[in-house]
Amino acid sequence: MSSASPKSRKSKKEGVKAEVVEEVEKAGKAVKREVKRAERMGAESARRPKAKPQAKAPAGKAPVPSVLSRHGTEMIKREGKGFSVGELSSAGLAPGEAARWGARVDYRRRSVIESNVSALKGWAASPAAAPKSEGEPEKAGRALERAGEEVAREAEKAGKAVKKEAKRVEKGAEQKLGKKPRAKKSES
Repeated sequence: MSSASPKSRKSKKEGVKAEVVEEVEKAGKAVKREVKRAERMGAESARRPKAKPQAKAPAGKAPVPSVLSRHGTEMIKREGKGFSVGELSSAGLAPGEAARWGARVDYRRRSVIESNVSALKGWAASPAAAPKSEGEPEKAGRALERAGEEVAREAEKAGKAVKKEAKRVEKGAEQKLGKKPRAKKSES
């Protein structure tokens, strides 16, 4: 005869059941966290652009800067090496941006010549070159669709993982409780 009383056996089973329930809850919470993380990553990748959008360069070549130089007692106008930083800022352009767009920049020159400023303003205000492809909105729509499909796949994977973890925990619980695992039903 066993030394344990029926009450103590019952309390042991309840303790094991409580442990199993706790394990299942922990596993469920972990899976939920993974699903949320996967959804968040998918949504972030759909929202976040790959590169920072930059302003489009104005159409046409940049104007040639002119400077005044002294020859003897008179001033003459000649082609300069580049626009001064003051001229660029007066025209509303950043020196780095203007250089990327093809305008020459002379960082040593400090003078601001109004004809250069007006030439820069006219060049910067010119419409940008037409984009090579007209399908920008369609590309964005396809990218969003792909991101949505990816999130759906991740959610499906997480759901499968939850079911698999629940089966594993259930099997472990049955073994701890001393029950025989259920036989699989055969489909006819």
